[in-house]
Amino acid sequence: MNTGTVEDPQFSLTDDDFLGFSKNGVNSERFAPDFGDLDNDGDQDLLVGDSSGKVFFFENTAGANKPMAFAAPVYPYANFFETQNAKPHITDLDDDGLSDIIMGKLNNSLIFYKNIGTTGNPKFNPNPAVFPNNKQTGNIYSVYDRKTQNGSPFLIKSSGKRLLLLGTNEVGIKTYDHIEDNIYKDFSLLYDYTGDILPGRKITISLADIDGDEYYEMAVGNERGGIKFYNTIFKTDTTSNIKTEFNKENTIIFPNPATNSLFVSCSLENVVIELINIHGTIVQTMENNTYNNVSMIPSGIYCIKIQTGQQFIYKKIVIQH
Repeated sequence: MNTGTVEDPQFSLTDDDFLGFSKNGVNSERFAPDFGDLDNDGDQDLLVGDSSGKVFFFENTAGANKPMAFAAPVYPYANFFETQNAKPHITDLDDDGLSDIIMGKLNNSLIFYKNIGTTGNPKFNPNPAVFPNNKQTGNIYSVYDRKTQNGSPFLIKSSGKRLLLLGTNEVGIKTYDHIEDNIYKDFSLLYDYTGDILPGRKITISLADIDGDEYYEMAVGNERGGIKFYNTIFKTDTTSNIKTEFNKENTIIFPNPATNSLFVSCSLENVVIELINIHGTIVQTMENNTYNNVSMIPSGIYCIKIQTGQQFIYKKIVIQH
């Protein structure tokens, strides 16, 4: 859990057996998790691939902007079976408004599973060879190559275009572009050894802007264990975040520190404003363009989150009585 601030994240271990996964270790291991809104209901669900080539699905039943609450797992989800080391990633690859899945695995194959369901009811054909699925997405793998297998895919949008980063068996992280409208054709290799790093074998990756600097950070796991964090050169897609200049010109929050009341004003329409504590829990929903009573909120460090649609900004607030 991030127990720091938006600008200075600090992480604390709060659960060493998340979702009770230790009970699955007898027949399943090498867990590869990925969060994403698989059922398009506004919250983040969880897929976990395992060493047997199958996938767990945990539906987040909490709803948008609420702490995660997962239903019992579905396993094997959608009857996916990828021989070994399934590594799923949730993304709308074809931009049709439904979340798809791309899957890395042991052998040299990167599979696109198209969501053929509807909003709220995702559905997949588990046969990767049946169109509109694609067993060789981007034609990344042309021949058998032990060094590049065990692909771990993660897609981002950076500076207006989509990029695919792919963790490999033992040759670092590769980055590809020319992805839009090109699912069944060749992606282009942009960086062979991304960042000139070689962080181990059987690399699994995840990216997010965790410090609010508008650049992605990258978390990298590998076979020997542990996680490394790297800054990247990839700027976040400005369409998914409110710019700092926009924040300054359109948002007013005072006083800071606050004592008994806090004035919040944002010129955006249909905004949701929340006061969040350092544990990520929503403490109070705030009213826009008015003074909000915080006299009963314990003294401490909080964040104000202002969101409209998929755009959001954070502001650190101190409450001091």
